Amino acid sequence: MPIITVSPSSDPTNLHKILEVNGRPFPFVFDEDLLLNIPNLKLRDDDVLLCGYMRSGTHWNFEIINMLLNGVIETIPDRKESLHLEQASQEELDKFPSPRVLSSHLLFEELPREVIDRKTKIVYLIRDPKDALVSWYTCIKKINLSYDKLWNMPLSDWLELSIGGKMEWGSWFENMSSWERALQNYPDHPILLVYYEELKQVCYKYIML
Repeated sequence: MPIITVSPSSDPTNLHKILEVNGRPFPFVFDEDLLLNIPNLKLRDDDVLLCGYMRSGTHWNFEIINMLLNGVIETIPDRKESLHLEQASQEELDKFPSPRVLSSHLLFEELPREVIDRKTKIVYLIRDPKDALVSWYTCIKKINLSYDKLWNMPLSDWLELSIGGKMEWGSWFENMSSWERALQNYPDHPILLVYYEELKQVCYKYIML
């Protein structure tokens, strides 16, 4: 697999491993063949695709959308990762009954080609980049320490690499730009924008009633 290392300009010896596929960075533990096959994945007419940059509320909204689709208030037994396009094969995805909530952190143009033809319903999550990046840093630090006890990259160095698009899934700004283009190029596509901060306020409002 094309595993490469990246390092901040301030410390070239502080190496971070990533998997590079078609010039795009992914977690080094992912499967290259699965990533290469994403454009060919077959979808269903009633699929809902949940997208957004890392740490923008995908786990939370995965639960909400599944509850709405199934008319229940109980947490569903399926893990979001099991229906994550970057981690599941066609055979694994096909095992799940409809309606499915598929998830992804990809750019719009990296999604399965059938998304456009089927006009797959998409929920795109947006979170303040400062909060999303700090949350992602905290998460990725824990993950890397579980593999490498010596991994230690200061937030400032990590931000340099992340904003530069060298860390997993590229930069927040690259992701947002891709989806802004999608909204302009496909104005009739059913894409619902959900803002993390607004959703928190709505939930807090109803909790306090």
